[in-house]
Amino acid sequence: MQSFDKNQLSRRARTAIFKRDWQTLASIANALLSQDPEDPENLFLAGVYAKSQRQYEAARDYFGRGVELAPERHDLAVELADQLLRALQHNQSHSLLMSAGSSLARSPYYSDLAATTFIGLGMPHKALPHAQAAYRLQPEVDLFAGNLATCYGFVGETEKAVALYESLLALKPNNRRNHYFLSRLRKAVDHNHIDEMKLTLKSDPQSDARNIFLFFALGKEYEDLELWEESFSWYERGCSAAKSLKPDGLDLELAKLQRGASKPINHRNQVVPESGNAPEFKHIFIVGLPRSGSTLVERALENHSSIQSVGETRYFEHALQRVFGDIERASDAFSSCDPELNFAVAKNYLDAMAFRLGSEPIVIEKLPLNFNFVPIIASAFPTAKFVYTHREPAASCFSMYKQLFGSECLFSYDLEDVARYHVAHSEFREQFSQDLAERWIDISYEDLVSAPKEVITSLLERLALPIEEGCFAPEKNPSASMTASSTQVRSPIHSGATSAWLNFRPHLEPMLAVLDKKTG
Repeated sequence: MQSFDKNQLSRRARTAIFKRDWQTLASIANALLSQDPEDPENLFLAGVYAKSQRQYEAARDYFGRGVELAPERHDLAVELADQLLRALQHNQSHSLLMSAGSSLARSPYYSDLAATTFIGLGMPHKALPHAQAAYRLQPEVDLFAGNLATCYGFVGETEKAVALYESLLALKPNNRRNHYFLSRLRKAVDHNHIDEMKLTLKSDPQSDARNIFLFFALGKEYEDLELWEESFSWYERGCSAAKSLKPDGLDLELAKLQRGASKPINHRNQVVPESGNAPEFKHIFIVGLPRSGSTLVERALENHSSIQSVGETRYFEHALQRVFGDIERASDAFSSCDPELNFAVAKNYLDAMAFRLGSEPIVIEKLPLNFNFVPIIASAFPTAKFVYTHREPAASCFSMYKQLFGSECLFSYDLEDVARYHVAHSEFREQFSQDLAERWIDISYEDLVSAPKEVITSLLERLALPIEEGCFAPEKNPSASMTASSTQVRSPIHSGATSAWLNFRPHLEPMLAVLDKKTG
């Protein structure tokens, strides 16, 4: 009878989860836990409730205890993997997802959660089969279809992504995010999608802050059609709405830049301490401003047989937090700290991404705004090389202005702000170039697209690497890309974007005035 009561309560709790009836779930989970605190099902239900209340540490504890008791349960494993990702324990999260394996095949919800967790780990290729399984089992669930479309976009299966977004929008035409993602995947050739987005604005009125995705999508598609006036008006409206969410964005971003980039390199760390072992990999950090050609350079280099890339990660920033406690303390301390601490940062960084690493001896980390940490990275990795990608200032600033970065790059949503940030950034670039000498390699986007073979050959020579033909065809790189350039980099190198900003020049005077003042 007791077993029957427990099973009945468990079924009621799972119904409550489906209905998002958290009060009922809490009542049942507490009752079951009080009867048997070591039962995997009871721990699962308690973990789901804790997660619903954003009590993530408690959720991690419940799911962890459940996995120890029932390692064969895929629901506990995937829930714990999701919580470990949130806690920045990426190696452990990856290991759990891999152990769940084929047991997820009959569970659409947990196949989808596994997929989104793999995406969070920066591994869309591993996410894809799980996203496909979720969609195959329940194609009517919009969330599963949308997540699969995202995966297809990342791995370069653009036509499949477009088809999914179109089918989703046919059912729910007011989904602003899906309109935006669709606009990024293809070049507009007519007004059809523009008219659909404008209809959404008219039929479903929302504040500008809730229409940001649509504004940037409209700007992009009008630009595709070479209707510059209309395009700029939508970009401007999108940027204005984005800036209104964080009006002090420029000050925040300048403070980040100043905090890390202004410190001297710790030259005490030129030799690895005797208590440690030298890292087995050589490192290339691609840095700069976003939209400067960094993804193109990364994919060219990654085609080399000696190079692998982990893409854009926060692992270095996380390593600083673990060793020093927080970023501000790290920025204040690292330039004069004991070399053992800098070595600890390097080791922590490598340990964090161990699950991403293959056998190639050279590792690329491509997060443009790691630029803020260049002196710290140079201290932690005394032999690392830095590839700095850059564009002409006006082209660089406008390219950032018309890109929706979400909560990142808060300096980009105002023409004067983006120019001011560019000026401050450039001053540190000059300093890094002097301080790092041969370790610092400048790559001009304009030079790269006009003479790719010469620039890539020179880059390989600077990196002391033999020439390999694959590096001259970055569009053939099969790796996934999760950057804003994920669609463009699958096309052969071309110079079409170098002067695109000139079409908008009449609107860019506030930006140009700041840039001209610097050069003048």
